[in-house]
Amino acid sequence: MHHRQQAGHHARRRLGRGTWLAGLSLLAAAACSGLLDVETPDIARPEDLTTPAGLAALRAGAFGDFSLAFSGDATPSDAQEGQILATGLFTDEFKKTGSDPQRIAYDARRNDPAGVGAKLSTFFANLHRARQAAEATAESYNAAAPANASEVVSEMMSLAGFVYVFLAEDYCSGVPVSTLTAAGDIEYGEPLTTEALLLRAIQRFDTAIVHAQKAAKPNLEQLARVGKGRALLSLAKFPEAAAGVASVPTSFRYEVRHATTSPRTQNAVFFSINQLERWSMANRKGGNGTDYLDAFTRGDPRTPWVIAPDSLGFDRTAGLQYYQRLYTSLTAPIPLATGTEARLIEAEAALHAGNVTSFRTIHNTLRATLNSARVGAISTDTMPAARQIDFHFRERALWMYATGHRLGDMRRLIRQYGRTENTVFPSGAYYRPQYPTFGTDVNFPVPFAETNNPSSTGCIDRNA
Repeated sequence: MHHRQQAGHHARRRLGRGTWLAGLSLLAAAACSGLLDVETPDIARPEDLTTPAGLAALRAGAFGDFSLAFSGDATPSDAQEGQILATGLFTDEFKKTGSDPQRIAYDARRNDPAGVGAKLSTFFANLHRARQAAEATAESYNAAAPANASEVVSEMMSLAGFVYVFLAEDYCSGVPVSTLTAAGDIEYGEPLTTEALLLRAIQRFDTAIVHAQKAAKPNLEQLARVGKGRALLSLAKFPEAAAGVASVPTSFRYEVRHATTSPRTQNAVFFSINQLERWSMANRKGGNGTDYLDAFTRGDPRTPWVIAPDSLGFDRTAGLQYYQRLYTSLTAPIPLATGTEARLIEAEAALHAGNVTSFRTIHNTLRATLNSARVGAISTDTMPAARQIDFHFRERALWMYATGHRLGDMRRLIRQYGRTENTVFPSGAYYRPQYPTFGTDVNFPVPFAETNNPSSTGCIDRNA
């Protein structure tokens, strides 16, 4: 049985059938792990959801909702950011070359403290739609019990688990998690701390592992194990995280796939940077940022780039426009979880255990797979402890560039390693005229729209 979300003290509000899209307005979209080009249904009736066609529509809709929350959409007028674009701009991966004031504000680490702003509110809502859709689809398959029920339940619960991880990594403590009933009621959830969100993620991943084993789907078990390892790492449970991913092969890769069917199904990271030109790759952003461009110039292939043909971005005032070259088309897939991440989790656990030999070996084994003379073996044994940590997190930044990991890592550097925000996040003079300096935010606030929830009073705190 998968874990059903338990409602505590909550208020209910009846909504129309079309109010929440997740699981109801079943828009087919980009799929994960090979499910593409599913015909888009219209509104699904409850009695249809237990038929083979209805269940397939639920599954397609859940994949689409997750892709939207993770990758964003490529609407030509102004793409909507997802996990990768939002966290990349807030941290050191991207810089803003468009003119939208809300995005410039969070690029400068100056979010509206009350959570006002349409783009980030939509991003938050899309995360919750993805979570709701995945959990509802798992519940429907579990109840209907078709032959592939365990396979689908496993994958859906992993996707839900990843959304809980995103919410924990991205937002302040105090994120409310509400649910939509089959009758169309919203059951408002209590605000959850960062730790509580991560524990919910782990519950989902544990359920996914059980169902993956039942379905004999090792790739789905590996997906859940990497997700659980990521959540455990955020909880500073290093031995448990390493043990959980030990069986994941380095070659493992689970991708969110894209198609040209509609803006919703396209790779919005490629679109926003390489076509719309409102995001750009960053380099040493705010002084503390990783040297993504310089690394590639020196021969490191992990963060490839090229200068835009016309050199400048959308608003022509924010400096050179650097195209990323990891994703080279609107249909390029984006990795959600990889065996490389599993090894990086093991490396960090080894470092915490004082096993510098294993730490070095894991990193150098990964670096050897690049087959680059410019990225050779590194001797870390005699590095000071702080330098080993710097090296490790830079390696994570390069290996997992533009995959939605960076904000969680930067917050962990503060929370788990005692760093200060002005030595981790972009700081000092801001590069655009709207603000003289970068702000001090280390997470996104709960959006203002959540004031509709009588249990939500905004952030419990804004700590890392």
